[in-house]
Amino acid sequence: MDTNEYRIERDFLGEKHVPADAYYGIQTVRAIENFPITGYPPHPALIQAFGYVKKAAAMANRDVGNLNKTLASAIIKAAEEVIEATTMTNLSLMPYKVEPERHLI
Repeated sequence: MDTNEYRIERDFLGEKHVPADAYYGIQTVRAIENFPITGYPPHPALIQAFGYVKKAAAMANRDVGNLNKTLASAIIKAAEEVIEATTMTNLSLMPYKVEPERHLI
């Protein structure tokens, strides 16, 4: 892979290559590697719905002063791209995630 095709992201577990144009980060790369559950991509309507939720959350948080206008604008722009389905190839996770049961001891 050419260095122009990816970026290197780091977390407490180490480094991973993330596609340069990806809207996701290292945690998504790890999830893709570790949880190949169905092999089916999420339904486009589900992804579009997430775009609406992200856009509304960014607008609401901007309006009440919990998110600065520059960051809010970037999130809103990305959410609109998701809503318009221009980034569907950029979304890689399967629609199912299994989490272990958590108990309070």
